[in-house]
Amino acid sequence: MIPDGDDIMIVTKDEMSNAAIGLIREHGYENVNIPMICQKCGVTKGSFYHHFRSKDDLITYWLSHKIDTTVEFPADLGQSPKERFLKLLHEHALVIQSIGCDIFYHAMVADMNNQGTNLLRTAENTQKELDLLSEAIEAGEITGEKSARDLLGCYIMTVLGAIMEWKMAQGTTDIVENLDNLAQLIFR
Repeated sequence: MIPDGDDIMIVTKDEMSNAAIGLIREHGYENVNIPMICQKCGVTKGSFYHHFRSKDDLITYWLSHKIDTTVEFPADLGQSPKERFLKLLHEHALVIQSIGCDIFYHAMVADMNNQGTNLLRTAENTQKELDLLSEAIEAGEITGEKSARDLLGCYIMTVLGAIMEWKMAQGTTDIVENLDNLAQLIFR
C-alpha cells in the first residue's frame, strides 16, 4: 500500500504499535483493521506480520510495554514493604486510568485470546511484586493464611473484574479509587 503524502514510513515495532493505538483512540478498537494500521504506518502487511501475529498481539504488546516503561518500582525511602507494595499497585492503577477503559478493556480481552502472555503478568515485574509482598508478609504487615503468590493472583483477578465494571460503566467510575480499595481489602 502506498502511504498518503502526510503519512510517515514507520518501521519499528514500538512506532507501529503507537501509531495503531492512535488510530484506535480516534476510531475505536472494532473500527481499526490491519490494512488501516499499515496505511497509517506506510508499511506492507508483511511488515506488520513481521512484528505482530494479529491486532490482538499488537495491543497486548503495546500495553505490556507501556506498563513496563511507565511504572517504576518504588525505592525504599524509609517506607515499609507494605507501603511500597501498595504504592506500586497505585502506580499501576494510575497507568490503567491514563490508558482509558476502552483500550485497556480490549487489551485485556486480546490478552485472554493470547492465553494471558503479556498483560499484568510479565515475569520480571511479577517476581518483583511477589518479593515485595513476601517482605510485607514476613514483616507481619500483611497477615493471613495465603501465600504471596495466591494473594497476588487474587488481586489480579479482582483487577480484571474492576476493569470489566469500569468498561460497562463507560469509564464513569473511578478506577484508581476502586483498585486502591481492592488492594486495601486483599492485602491486610
